[in-house]
Amino acid sequence: MKRFLRPRAALLGCVLLLMACPLLAQTANFTVAGTVTEADGLPLIGVTVRLAKSNSGTVTDFDGNYRLSSANVPGTYAVIFSYLGYADERREFTVSNAGDEINLDVTLADDALNLDEIIVTGASVATSRRQLGNAISTLGSEALEETGAVSVD
Repeated sequence: MKRFLRPRAALLGCVLLLMACPLLAQTANFTVAGTVTEADGLPLIGVTVRLAKSNSGTVTDFDGNYRLSSANVPGTYAVIFSYLGYADERREFTVSNAGDEINLDVTLADDALNLDEIIVTGASVATSRRQLGNAISTLGSEALEETGAVSVD
């Protein structure tokens, strides 16, 4: 009977040890901050700033500033900046110590050619189209291609 209990006790000890390993992994609290501007240096308001492969994100304020804090294991991470009418920007950085503050100032480039469609919506009480006093229309990218415009100014 004792021979039967020793392997079980050893197996139980190994299982408990393996379950405790994730608790021993060290996390690093870090902050990424900076300013997002357009090509002429003006700040962009409401740019989405998010940590890739994560649920962490924020938006820029009135002055184009952002601050994003996260707690992850030390390593290399990427921040993605996106805004309507501008090309997405991806910046990588490395976190080595807890408490690191990384400064990433970004200038977004215009990307009007990849702007397929803009949807403008209004909020009102649920009603049918017939009862509305305004027009509802959809403008797709095909209609813009037929205008004959040579460049976007």
